[in-house]
Parts: sequence; structure tokens; C-alpha cells
Amino acid sequence: MKNYAKSHPHRMGAWTAESKTNVATMGVDDFRSTEKSVIIAEDGALRIELKGDDGSTTVLRESVPVQKGEVVDASVMRVAALREFLAAQVARAKQEGVLFSVHLKATMMKVSDPIIFGHVVRAFFPKTFAKYGEKLAAAGLTPNDGLGGIYKGLEALPEGAEIKASFDAELAEGPELAMVDSDKGITNLHVPPT
Repeated sequence: MKNYAKSHPHRMGAWTAESKTNVATMGVDDFRSTEKSVIIAEDGALRIELKGDDGSTTVLRESVPVQKGEVVDASVMRVAALREFLAAQVARAKQEGVLFSVHLKATMMKVSDPIIFGHVVRAFFPKTFAKYGEKLAAAGLTPNDGLGGIYKGLEALPEGAEIKASFDAELAEGPELAMVDSDKGITNLHVPPT
């Protein structure tokens, strides 16, 4: 990272007024803004359903036992809004000259965070996923597994080198990306939260 002093690679360099940072959150259509809580009136069971925009209903969990007085909390995230937000943040990072980095609270959100992470990877590489998304999916390579997982899987694909070149081109033209290990080229998007 450019703020590290060259003579002491594990110490931060001097802080300068040119250093910029900001944190962006969706604010709407995300888990925080849609959260609802209810206190259960009597012992029983709840069913968890996903209501699709097309009117379909998918049962996610048939029966969840609940007790009187228990607090049940639920929220949703709108994927279309998430994708729009992420695309805007990638563009903004490039425009403002700041590192792009994503941080998810994996200890609390073990199911949703890898999926959200996948949307981040997809947002950083829109051209590659537009062109090769179907081939990647057919090969079982998902952005939810991170860029590292995709790169590893590309080795087995006939057009793997071509797809890797597309990822590399978008890495070069996109905003600077936070690194986990810059010596090995491991970015913040290589490994999903676990």
C-alpha cells in the first residue's frame, strides 16, 4: 500500500493531508433499513418464506419454534439496489482516487455475506461477467467464492487464459483495489468472508 514506509514495510508511513477515506453504506433497501422486529404473543412456530417480485413464494424454513415473549427480527436486502449501489461505489472510488475495499461482518451473516461478496466481485468486473458469466457459471465458478477461486478454476477451462486476461484488464482500468497481500497479488476480492 502506498502509505507504508519503504524502510519499514510493517510500519505505517507519515499521515498526509492527501490521504483520503470514506465509508459508504446503502441506507435504503438494505438489511438495516428494512429491519422489523416483533414480540411473539404465544408459543408456536413460524414459517420463513421468500416472496418473489413475480408473486412466487419459496419456503426457506418450514417451522421455527418460538416462545411467548421472544423477539423475532427479520430484514431483507434488495439485490437490484445492491447492484446499483456497488456499481456506483466502484465508479466513485476510481473518480475520487481512493482504494476500493469491501468489509462484511461474516461472523453474523454466514449465509448472506458470501452472496453479497459475490455481488461485489461481479460489480468490480462488469465487462468480464457480461462476456463470460455464462461460461463461468457453467464451469461452477461463482463470484461468491472470490476472485481466487475463479482464477484457480480457470486453469481447467480452454478459454481460461482469455478470461483471466479480461479480469486483469478490468483490474488495471478500475479503481485501485485494497490488497490482502500485495507481494502475492491477493486483493480484497480474492477470498470471501467465512
